[in-house]
Amino acid sequence: MSFPKRLRLLFALVLLTLGACDSSTEPTDCLTEVDAEVVVTNDEAPLFRWSPGCRVQTLQVSSADRDQILWVVRSDEGIGSGVRYGTVPAGATQAFPPGALVAGEDYYLTITSVIGGDAVFTHDEVLFTR
Repeated sequence: MSFPKRLRLLFALVLLTLGACDSSTEPTDCLTEVDAEVVVTNDEAPLFRWSPGCRVQTLQVSSADRDQILWVVRSDEGIGSGVRYGTVPAGATQAFPPGALVAGEDYYLTITSVIGGDAVFTHDEVLFTR
């Protein structure tokens, strides 16, 4: 009687191992709000990060009064966290080329995705100073 029990245990272990091999370490699509941050240094373009490190579809930088869009990148496959201003991530397209950011001026980073095919969801919006 103990052999079939051991065989079932071995079979379950094999299935679990195979399932683990198929799991992906790629980020998943963002379906909720994210916690975004903008890292600004004097010598580099701002760096945009968010957590969890899921994929979003659109990054937009605009003036603080929202009168001017300065940069937009989009990707249907998703954009992962860690994007530097003006650098188009792999698989993304640039809808607006990057405008000059002026030191001491305020800007908004808006992170969005389209969910369900037609609803735009804002994951986060961050005011930052260059």
